[in-house]
Amino acid sequence: MRFLFALACAFVPASADAQWSFSTYAGSNHTRPSSITIDRPDVGQSLEFVDVRYDAKPFRTAPYYGLRLTRFFTGERRLGVEVELLHSKVYARTSETVLVRGNVGGLPVSQQLPMSVYVTRYNHTHGLSFLLANLVWRQPLGDPDARVALLIRGGAGPVIPGRDIVMPGLNVQGYEFSGIGAHTAAGLTTRIAGKFSAMVEYKFTYARPEIDLTNEGRGRMTAVSHHVAIGITVGR
Repeated sequence: MRFLFALACAFVPASADAQWSFSTYAGSNHTRPSSITIDRPDVGQSLEFVDVRYDAKPFRTAPYYGLRLTRFFTGERRLGVEVELLHSKVYARTSETVLVRGNVGGLPVSQQLPMSVYVTRYNHTHGLSFLLANLVWRQPLGDPDARVALLIRGGAGPVIPGRDIVMPGLNVQGYEFSGIGAHTAAGLTTRIAGKFSAMVEYKFTYARPEIDLTNEGRGRMTAVSHHVAIGITVGR
């Protein structure tokens, strides 16, 4: 909380040397295989699905996108702080066969089965979204007014998964806060005209969203994702 308060204070105009920019971007993410665990005490289920693979479907509604507001300090614009909203997506491939282990109705389970035997959909279709507070370092490639610059950023903030979970007798939709995620990125910006620049960026994100399924039920996964984003930046 102290860090977020300090970041908010940094956005209060205090110096003519401060420079502002706004970025919007599109892209795609690849989420590494991971285990999904589902606990539903109400129906006697406690299951782990091992090494589930995921799709991103970045151009299906709602698409992958990001928004970022940055404040640089001093005329050289080397160090800055920013707030970023990243909307990525994760679709579990429930039709694929994975190792399923745990208990169903008090009986042990440990076998290779399609995940869809127990879970029809386990998606963050409405977005595995990150609200991030970042630090950013900008390095012009050449003199201080060079058209091309390298930017490195990193930060953390709340994860807001949009749930789309369907199981026999269960359909869970909607958003919730789900812990803290982390992010780091490196990219290039190229000034194209006036205050407009094009950007391309590699991003890495980490989150462990834990979501409500029923009054006592929970679903958990680990989302380690690689991203490529392209977009436009407006500002100095």
